[in-house]
Amino acid sequence: MKKVVVLIIVMMTLFGTAWAYDFSAVAPSGQTLYYNRLNGERKVVVTGGLNPTGNLIIPNSVTNNYVTYTVAGISQSAFFNDRGLTSVTIPNTIISIGDGAFSGCSGLSSLSIPNSIISIGDGAFSGCSGLTTVHFNADSCTFAGSIVGSVFSGCSNITTLNIGNGVKIIPFGLFSDLDGLTSVAIPNTVSIIGQAAFSGCSQLASIVIPNSVTSIGIHAFSTCGLVTVTLPSSISSMMIMCLMVAGH
Repeated sequence: MKKVVVLIIVMMTLFGTAWAYDFSAVAPSGQTLYYNRLNGERKVVVTGGLNPTGNLIIPNSVTNNYVTYTVAGISQSAFFNDRGLTSVTIPNTIISIGDGAFSGCSGLSSLSIPNSIISIGDGAFSGCSGLTTVHFNADSCTFAGSIVGSVFSGCSNITTLNIGNGVKIIPFGLFSDLDGLTSVAIPNTVSIIGQAAFSGCSQLASIVIPNSVTSIGIHAFSTCGLVTVTLPSSISSMMIMCLMVAGH
């Protein structure tokens, strides 16, 4: 009996993914992905893949047993440490990306976040050391406090950050510690820049805050390499002080 129990534990350790998903299907790019159904809805979340490499296209829908499900999320640690991934296409049906979903995917070089996203978990792209470009296609998304800090921790090679027109809030710590970032354009749809939003971006030498911004959080640009800052008249002296605290 003990031998049987030990064998089951070993099998669960070696083939843990087999116990963690409802069904699998081949993605448009050829990789096998695993899915979990959301109770009571014809929606699923991606829970991982069978050693996915290369260019990954996550579908916007998937069919299993003649039932078609909308792909609505990417679960926690779904693609953790999949270093063979070189690119990922995230469909605009995805509304959430879990904690550490792509953590350690060092082969990713660029990333585009669709406007459907309302929640990105802690460390979702941490350790993606190959990332150089991040684009937020956020024409309608507000990022209303749903995205937590440390999303891109350890992504020291990001030099280009494109924030899409339509973004209204840059929440707490979202772009902190991007120490390779040299410039960023904040669109004039942004009204709030949260606490520590760009903290630790040590190579960021200049910033233009558009007239739409009415609130800047404490330490929003702390420990940045700022040399020039252009501020709108809507920013009070207290906000300016908060902006520049530990600015160098």
